[in-house]
Amino acid sequence: MMSESDKALLYSSLTTRRSSYPTWILIKAKPFPAVIKRLYLGNQLTQVLLASDHAVAIPPVVDDIADSLTWLLRDAPSPLKSCYVCVLANLRWVCCDRNDFRHIPPHEAHARIAVIAMSRVVRETIPSMYFEALNYVRNFMVHTWGDRISFAGFQAILMDCYQFLLSLLNS
Repeated sequence: MMSESDKALLYSSLTTRRSSYPTWILIKAKPFPAVIKRLYLGNQLTQVLLASDHAVAIPPVVDDIADSLTWLLRDAPSPLKSCYVCVLANLRWVCCDRNDFRHIPPHEAHARIAVIAMSRVVRETIPSMYFEALNYVRNFMVHTWGDRISFAGFQAILMDCYQFLLSLLNS
């Protein structure tokens, strides 16, 4: 039988202070928020920003959406680069108060923000077929990922949807 001190040693590595800090924070700024990795700010500055209500923690389930913002600015194909602002703006609604009517539940964020981003791409690439193309993209997302979409990786979702749109254009 294990003593209490043995149990404490066994479970001590599972309870670290680092686990209480978010990976990403969203700084509340006008006209657009800024997303910054906690690693760049440090724990103390992150705590000050969160405590002063100048920033909010990004839920861990949407960390990959925050990660994709750098890719959208630098390496994404040009139609996807235009999605940066709408992805950033909608990421803010994932972090906002649940009583706000614009709130996006974190488990729905990947699907909802991807559709919003792809609507921007469709508007720029196929404006004459906007509604039809957007419905095709929605159906493609449901059939490709379904309920697994939160685990697919946001960058992969955007690239797959973009490739799907290109195949629509070429057919």
